[in-house]
Amino acid sequence: MGLIWVVKLGYQQEKIERIFPTPPDFTLYSRWLLRSARALQNPQSIGLALTSWSKVGEFYTELLERLENPEIDGKGLKEQTEGGLVVDGVGKIGYDIEGMSESWKMGYFQALMGAAETAEKLEGWMYDEKLDAAAPAEYVVGPSNPNPKPKPASIKHMLNEEDSRPAYESPEVFYMKILTTKGFQTNQRLDAALAYADWLDFKGWNETADDMYRWAMDIAASGLPVDPSAVVDMKTGILKDVGNKHVTENILRATTALGVHKVRRGDLAPALSIFLSVLRARRNLPEAPISHENQIPPQDESPLSELFEILSSYVVPPPYPYATLTGNERPLRSASEACDEAGLMVYIGEIIFASSSQENGLSWTRDAVDLAEISLLRLDGTDNGPRSYGMKYSNDDEKCHDCLRTGLDNWKKMVKKLVVQAEQEELDCISTAKDGWFSSRSKQVKEKQMQRRRWEAEEMIIEDRSKRIQKFIGDPLLAGLAPNTTMMLFS
Repeated sequence: MGLIWVVKLGYQQEKIERIFPTPPDFTLYSRWLLRSARALQNPQSIGLALTSWSKVGEFYTELLERLENPEIDGKGLKEQTEGGLVVDGVGKIGYDIEGMSESWKMGYFQALMGAAETAEKLEGWMYDEKLDAAAPAEYVVGPSNPNPKPKPASIKHMLNEEDSRPAYESPEVFYMKILTTKGFQTNQRLDAALAYADWLDFKGWNETADDMYRWAMDIAASGLPVDPSAVVDMKTGILKDVGNKHVTENILRATTALGVHKVRRGDLAPALSIFLSVLRARRNLPEAPISHENQIPPQDESPLSELFEILSSYVVPPPYPYATLTGNERPLRSASEACDEAGLMVYIGEIIFASSSQENGLSWTRDAVDLAEISLLRLDGTDNGPRSYGMKYSNDDEKCHDCLRTGLDNWKKMVKKLVVQAEQEELDCISTAKDGWFSSRSKQVKEKQMQRRRWEAEEMIIEDRSKRIQKFIGDPLLAGLAPNTTMMLFS
């Protein structure tokens, strides 16, 4: 029985390794920690429904201790200054990792980004050292909280404030470590800056978020082959048409994120200008050459084939790391880039619908859904790995799925709002028709009825289309919308 259990465990771990590959130059235990933490962050990939963030936090804490220990997995790691520089509220600045292998750097980055996300989820949680348990602060009894909330069934014991400390470090600690580490690629540092800025936005710390978005712009601009002022207005984030031939993926990402930030602050006009300039730049990108070299052939997903593939991976492990770019290259126009265009059109549609013309905003959103669906169908299975080290999307399909879901959701909300408005206008017209001339008022009532029926018909079209699309993008109630993909201005 023991041997069967070991074989089963090895089989499961090898399956997870194929989904979340780990650096071959990590020790076996460190590889297990990274693999397990990432799998728990994506519970649906291993048949779970929820993420145990406290367990994920334990994995990342132990993993980072091992990676930063020269006696274990950190051989070759260097302090940037003797003894390491410590910043108040942040801790030690990052290391010098230029001498480490590319696979080690990627694994270290994944660990830091994973720990940062975990820190966001565990913010406000407390860890009781005597009970060895963690829970949100509202369930911890003590002088500052004498009347805690009744504990849910998932919490076995009531935590005591006297025995408790914050369950995890602040997200700032991990984001700043990436930003101050010497040796990460430009797009890695940009990923950290944008994720940190997004968290600051969520917290409502607007001024600090402003500074971080500016830092992100500086990081992206540092990789331009020309003077940044020839490509983008660094103050407004608006791309210049004359500099389109020099735009990079990093610049496009940074300016788009700045536009979303401005929308959250209510600066719709500047945000719209940014999105339109980015959309123009993306549409002017050179076409990607047609190539079938990296076409992924249809896979046999039978249990026997899967077992053979896993056994083969013991002999010839899958390559690591994936081929990656720095983000300082000019992107090419492809099906994947068209998904990015569709995302921009969703943003533009929201802003126009909320601020000026509902029908124009609706038109932008319809076109965005069409483009996202076509782009998803055009994805040919080619996968050279993530173009960025960011952890938001694991592949192009996932990105297009989220864009399509968001566009459909926005389209549905917009039309629902128009139906409600049309119903009210029809009722108002019927009410006033009693007091006016029959012929003129009757004509107006019919016009209002036609308007209502138009939007009700479009509602039915959206419903039918959603059902058809769900067959290949999954259930949005289970998958959820991508974070910060939509601003919901018209809700």
